[in-house]
Amino acid sequence: MAPHSSPRNVRRVVVGLTAALLFVSACGTADEAAELPATGFDGDSGAGSAFPVTIEHQYGETEITEPPQRIVTLGITDHDPLLALGVTPMAVHPWTGLDGVGPWAEEALGDARPTVLPASSTPEPEEVLALMPDLVLAVNYSMDEAAYDALSELVPTVVRSADHADYAIPWQEHTEVIGRAVGKPDEAAALIEETETLLADTAAGHPELADRTGAALLPNPDGGYWPFTDLDARGQFMTAMGLRLPDELAALDDGAFYIDLSAERMDLLESDVLVILDQGGDEEAAQDDAVFQALDVVERGDVIWLDTEYLGLAMAHNTVLSIPYTIDELLPLIVEKAA
Repeated sequence: MAPHSSPRNVRRVVVGLTAALLFVSACGTADEAAELPATGFDGDSGAGSAFPVTIEHQYGETEITEPPQRIVTLGITDHDPLLALGVTPMAVHPWTGLDGVGPWAEEALGDARPTVLPASSTPEPEEVLALMPDLVLAVNYSMDEAAYDALSELVPTVVRSADHADYAIPWQEHTEVIGRAVGKPDEAAALIEETETLLADTAAGHPELADRTGAALLPNPDGGYWPFTDLDARGQFMTAMGLRLPDELAALDDGAFYIDLSAERMDLLESDVLVILDQGGDEEAAQDDAVFQALDVVERGDVIWLDTEYLGLAMAHNTVLSIPYTIDELLPLIVEKAA
């Protein structure tokens, strides 16, 4: 991994880019505007009109005074609520395993082709500033204060609330913050209500899942499993569908994203259904695990193995766009096993 840029280098980039932006703004000719990096879409971004707005967050507050047209999303799922609101980013930084938006967001993206910042790396401030954005969204993300300072010196930058850990902002608040940042608070509220209704109606339509036990989990390469808790999106989806962790397993929840379950305590996975994310070869390896194979849930065949390419990632995204997709694609499998 490349070393982080020094504060001096970042300041130099900020000064240079500030001068470039001022030059373009002052001259305003078509030729000079064309020198800006392309947005990847025609027309405006689709931002709303509820400005100015001030958003409080972990590093203070950010004021956005006018509709942003050059939006960069650094948060690994930030583009989903943005697209659901009819607003198009010029650059996205997707979840590892995706080379752009997920299939659940493709319809909302339409013909736009935003720049894709590689999922396998953390974009440096100067890389982001080189795109000359007028808004940076880093809400479902981990950004240190030095990077925030480097970005926010030039461009309004919105990060997560201090009330939540990195990558732990609830999807409702995630949608609400991004809606406010792009001048569409009412539309965001409507999206939240629509998605909450979908979740509630879906759970009500499957009373056979109520109070059933189940877990979504990831195999630990060193042995054992990592069952997800309600802090994680995958655990939240299971809970929303009416499933709960087995009591003895839930007792080990210490407030982290997952429970570190050793191979010796695999018996705690006994439940009505297990959803296991296969990172490549995990299902095959489990065939040789005598302890795992001896579990009643395994012997009954009530285990769902998910590849982490699309459906597993949709479950992990937990956004207003991915939730309907996960319900359509995963819920029938859960019902078949747990009912």
